[in-house]
Amino acid sequence: MNFKNKTELIRFVKNQTNIELDNDKNILNNKRKILYTSINITNSYKILPLLKKHNIHYESHVGDNYFICI
Repeated sequence: MNFKNKTELIRFVKNQTNIELDNDKNILNNKRKILYTSINITNSYKILPLLKKHNIHYESHVGDNYFICI
């Protein structure tokens, strides 16, 4: 599944799981094709399998933070 921008990815996740990902003004969020967001442990059980199912690459970072490639 291809997304044109971060907003489309956020909207897709919101429609599928009713969970809205943050796209804050973090310096790690400056890249156009990478969303740096926080996903707590409860929400990760819904979001991460959805990303894997649609072949959307993600990597965990410090704590509950993730890099999601668009």
